[in-house]
Amino acid sequence: MRNPDQCYRAVVEATEPPEHVYERGLWHALRSEPVGDLNVSWALEIFSTPFEREIFQAWLLAGAGEDDIERWLRVPPEVTQVYSHLFFNVDIFRDELDLLSWVQEFEAERRGSAFGIQLLRDAVQSGLEKLCWVFGRNNYIVDPERVKQRAMTDLYLRSLAGRGHSATSKEAAAALAHSNAALKAAQLVGQTSAPDAQAFLLKLRYREMTEPVTETAQTNEILH
Repeated sequence: MRNPDQCYRAVVEATEPPEHVYERGLWHALRSEPVGDLNVSWALEIFSTPFEREIFQAWLLAGAGEDDIERWLRVPPEVTQVYSHLFFNVDIFRDELDLLSWVQEFEAERRGSAFGIQLLRDAVQSGLEKLCWVFGRNNYIVDPERVKQRAMTDLYLRSLAGRGHSATSKEAAAALAHSNAALKAAQLVGQTSAPDAQAFLLKLRYREMTEPVTETAQTNEILH
């Protein structure tokens, strides 16, 4: 199993200062020696505080960029760079399956608090949007069009979950209700969505098949 903190583990076991500047700074910090890099000290402080560590790793796992973290958590990009290198390098995961396996193992082995485990679930299930809402201090605003599209998608997928059940079952009735609600949501989305290219070409085609009234009048043709 790949571990995103494998760099930290390697520095802990190192008997000599590593060559990499971040790793060397951490090596000295772990031995209570002068670090010389405030960003390393800041990153180590976050990592050493369980509450802060669980929040930060959830943001990184959700795919937050340095700009996102600076905006919502007010952690400078330089600190995020150090933290990602030393303590939580999500690039270590080979694919999504590898990432999800790590989360499952983290939960099964109870490596963190219930709060931290829930944050990881939010990170992999709802993504960055959920974390922005939780930690945004009411500053995160959702686009109304996005709400309609997400509601439509969610309702439609919930309706599929009822397939395979008996037509008279409660599950089938719930699936039908979700399907009808998804249809209504789709109609709302369709009313406000920008016309697609095909619709535009259709309008253009029919426009070319007609003549303005002024041009027709000049030919002395009867207009009615």
